[in-house]
Amino acid sequence: NEHMADSEGIMFINSFIKDEDLQLYFNCADVVVTPYNRIFNSGSAFLNLSFAKPTLAPDLWALAELKQMVGSRWIKTYQGQLSAANLESSMSEILLESEYLSATGPDISYLDPEVVASETIAFYNSLLSQPRKKK
Repeated sequence: NEHMADSEGIMFINSFIKDEDLQLYFNCADVVVTPYNRIFNSGSAFLNLSFAKPTLAPDLWALAELKQMVGSRWIKTYQGQLSAANLESSMSEILLESEYLSATGPDISYLDPEVVASETIAFYNSLLSQPRKKK
């Protein structure tokens, strides 16, 4: 924490953020860092992407899969524990890609609730249309 206090362009907030204030932080951020030790789903990364913010996170299965889907410009991963070197290299990449990132936004259209609902219904309909095996 003491290293971050002296860093230009970095604001470390170690407190609870009210729901109504959350969008303020996302809209001001260049990148969202999620230093998980374990993760069971990529919900927070989806939130980051919905604000068109690149995410730096550990190379864990849920995030690695999302990285493959949206691309390494949007999900930056690192091995092991988060370090200053991880932050510096990722921020350098993000700054170099900032024009592209701000012009395009991540393609998360496949996560739209209507798309997910339609695919889920189609999956169950495909199961119902298969002939039943006799016992």
